[in-house]
Amino acid sequence: ELRIEVLNWIHANMSPGGVLIVNNHGNSRSITGMITKLAFWLRKEARNTLTEKETIGILETTGFAVIECEGFNILPSVFGRPLLGRYLQLRAERLCKRVGLGMFGHELVLVAIRKSES
Repeated sequence: ELRIEVLNWIHANMSPGGVLIVNNHGNSRSITGMITKLAFWLRKEARNTLTEKETIGILETTGFAVIECEGFNILPSVFGRPLLGRYLQLRAERLCKRVGLGMFGHELVLVAIRKSES
């Protein structure tokens, strides 16, 4: 509810064609997101995470059109340290994105424009 309220406010105060950049910190389809979801499910707690599709849906509902979506941090890290080391992790991330696994990134950056009102 709060996300929709904020996005409606942004939409109302933005010029048509204005650009909004959104970072979904915690894509629930990422490896880390799925582990987190499982941990909270086992503890019977709700976790406030969204998939790429859910994030796009909220943006579209509030009057934005998503023009680009890019996933980052596809491979998990442990305490902020890359599992494969910096060099190999970066190369592996690039390979994952090249083969279409970007939607599984823990971070999803979406670029949306404000639709003009009809």
